[in-house]
Amino acid sequence: MDSDGGTRAEKRSRAPKTAQGIRERNRAAIESEILAIAKRHLTQVGAPALSLRSIAKELEMTPSALYRYIENRDELLTRLIVESFTSLSTDVTKAEARVDRSDFEGRFRALATSLRKWALAKPHEFGLIYGTPVPGFKASPTRTLEAGTRVFLLLARLGADMQAFIDQQLHKSGKYMESTDLLDTAAVEGLFTDYFDFLQDVSPELIMNVLAAWNLIMGGVSAEVFGHYGPDVAGAHAMFDAWVDRAWRVAAGGLNTHTL
Repeated sequence: MDSDGGTRAEKRSRAPKTAQGIRERNRAAIESEILAIAKRHLTQVGAPALSLRSIAKELEMTPSALYRYIENRDELLTRLIVESFTSLSTDVTKAEARVDRSDFEGRFRALATSLRKWALAKPHEFGLIYGTPVPGFKASPTRTLEAGTRVFLLLARLGADMQAFIDQQLHKSGKYMESTDLLDTAAVEGLFTDYFDFLQDVSPELIMNVLAAWNLIMGGVSAEVFGHYGPDVAGAHAMFDAWVDRAWRVAAGGLNTHTL
C-alpha cells in the first residue's frame, strides 16, 4: 500500500490511457455506431438504397468525416455481409455443437432449424447474404470468404463424418459400398479448395446428396423469409419440419442407410 492509499496496480489502472489507445477505442465505438445505423437503414430502405450520406447525417457528421471510418458504400456492404455471416455462423455452430457427434441426423436438423430461426429473426440480413445481389456491388472474396463458408464448412464436416462412419462399418463387415449412380468426381471437384480439401475422402455421391439436401433447406427458408408461401400461410413450422424430413432422406439416400 502506498502513502496515497492505493496499491501500485490500482494506481496503474487509474493512470491516463495513451492517446493512441483512446483514439482506437473511439474509432471502434464510432465504427460500431455506423454499422448499427446501417443495419437499421437496411431494414428500412434495403441494401441497394444504403447511403453513407444518410448515415453521416444521422451521426451529425459531414460525409467527408464519415469517410475516415468507412471508405465507400462497397466497404459498408462488405462489413455488413461479414457481420451477418458471423452472426449466423455463431448461432448455427452453437446449435450443432450441442448434438452428439454420432447423431448425424440430429446435427443436420440442428443446422437447418438454427438457420431458419436466425433467418426469421433477421430477414434483411438473410436477404443481404442469400438474396438478390446488390446492383453494382461485388463482394471481395478475401474479405468475405472465411466468414461466408463457416456454415457450409459445418455441413461439409457432417458429410465427412458420415463417410468415415460408413467406411468403418463396411470395413468391419468386409463389404464395400457400390455407387448408386455413376457420378464423376469432376462434378464436385470445384469444392476441393483449401477450406474443403478433406472432402476428397468423401464419395461424390454423398457430397451431392448432402448438397441437394441443403439446397432443399435453403429453398424452404428463402421461400418463408421472402413470403413466397403467401402472406398468411398456416403451418409454416410444420411445413419446415416436413422439408427437413425429406431433406435428410436425400442426404442419407443411396448410402446403405441402414448403417446410419
